[in-house]
Amino acid sequence: MKGNCRRNFWIALAFFTLGLMSKPMLVTLPFVMLLLDYWPLKPATSDQWQLSKVMRLALEKWPFFFARVSFVRHKHFLFSLNEVATRSPHSNSFRCIIGFVTHC
Repeated sequence: MKGNCRRNFWIALAFFTLGLMSKPMLVTLPFVMLLLDYWPLKPATSDQWQLSKVMRLALEKWPFFFARVSFVRHKHFLFSLNEVATRSPHSNSFRCIIGFVTHC
């Protein structure tokens, strides 16, 4: 990638990460980007897609997939903490701590 393209790529990744924090439905975006490569944008000009072209397109988007997986794991961990908090005898104080940590 050239300098301007690389900068735009990292800006897009930063906005994707911020978007994940505000709207969890955005985890589907990397798959939508792959679909856009396949259907309307068609960077592969031949009739058949070669494995090397598909792998190149998937490797371009690996940071988005990595951010998606780490976000899902983080949310799963927080939900498991919340489940422990509701069963705990000191649930109110534990919920306050979890709420403070997750919202700051």
